[in-house]
Amino acid sequence: MSPSLLFILGISIVSLLVMFICIVKWRNHLTLMSGMMISMATGMTSGILGGITIGYYFSGNLFMSTILGSLTGITIGFLTGIPLGLLPVLDGMLSGLMAGMMGAMLGDMIPVAYSEALFKVFFIIYMAVHFIVLYLLFSEVEVKEKKGHLIINLFKNPKFAGGSLIILGFTMDQIDAPKPAMPSSEQHSHSNNNEMINSGQVVKDSSILRITAKDFAYTPENIKMKSGVLYTMVLSNTGADEHDINVVNLNDISRQGNDDSQALFHLHAKAGEEAKAEIKLEKSGEYYFYCTIPGHKEAGMVGNLAVS
Repeated sequence: MSPSLLFILGISIVSLLVMFICIVKWRNHLTLMSGMMISMATGMTSGILGGITIGYYFSGNLFMSTILGSLTGITIGFLTGIPLGLLPVLDGMLSGLMAGMMGAMLGDMIPVAYSEALFKVFFIIYMAVHFIVLYLLFSEVEVKEKKGHLIINLFKNPKFAGGSLIILGFTMDQIDAPKPAMPSSEQHSHSNNNEMINSGQVVKDSSILRITAKDFAYTPENIKMKSGVLYTMVLSNTGADEHDINVVNLNDISRQGNDDSQALFHLHAKAGEEAKAEIKLEKSGEYYFYCTIPGHKEAGMVGNLAVS
């Protein structure tokens, strides 16, 4: 799981806990209609985000994805509605069921190359809806108590919600920002050891991209290259299975998702071995690389390659 997805998961859980605490604390101030809306919105957004996550990690097993995604949405909708009454419970459970089921199907069908972008888009929607729901909740509390607390005034300020969404989006972008590959000349200036490849020859005329493959992830997952520059890509397989790297241009992927036939570069390494090959990409744009061994790409063995 990439750092940005861990960030999304952590913030989503914290946001959900804040929502539960606020509902329990001020449940007596909420009308039935407000309670139904809160449980429906929470169950819906949590169900679809949870369903997408489950569908992504159980890619290829739509039955399991659908069951787990639906149960996730139902559970969150149920827990949200319990403090508010029977109707909010039903509203939350049914919304969570529908959203969890649809999220699981979406997560399973979307190509792996677009999965992280999908997570980020729905995470921003998830947080935006939570801010709106908290605004509704605190508006009801303020009317009943006829006074505003600091936390109520904070969440009712649209600048706080808008600023928070901007900060979250910027943080996600920075977490996964690709780092430029260090040319071999710079590597020699920072190290006393020469880069030795299988043949024992030192690579001097091209930059070196060293990627480590393990079960089932690449390190690093994000790479930046310059168009028209010759690089030597080194694949070091430290896993127990054989792995490879297939590089594809996102703009050239067919609608059917059959991207294996459109590979621009391929490199294979057996378990415990290291392989190298030269790569030069002439066209700037967004690329991605993945392992073509059956089941490895679906398990998350994917990386991003930016060419400028």
